[in-house]
Amino acid sequence: MPERTTPSLWWQLTPAQRTMLRRLHMEGPLPMPDHSEMRTVRSLVRRGLLRTRDRGRDRASEPGCWFLTARAARLVQQAEGAVTPAREEAVS
Repeated sequence: MPERTTPSLWWQLTPAQRTMLRRLHMEGPLPMPDHSEMRTVRSLVRRGLLRTRDRGRDRASEPGCWFLTARAARLVQQAEGAVTPAREEAVS
């Protein structure tokens, strides 16, 4: 049975983790994170939200070292869709 991604997981992430997930969702695979970003990368890997390149894949077809997992992609999509107009007004 597939694991269900709950919106509450998004709110458990730190702002840096959320920013990195959004960035990867928009820009694609992360080539090599800065030294300051490695702590965030490791924490997302532990949560099962990032993965490294699969060994069997061709490097030319997918440049980059770090990729979103399917779970992370669903989480970002849910979070982007969960922003309500009232929440947007509160942020502005």
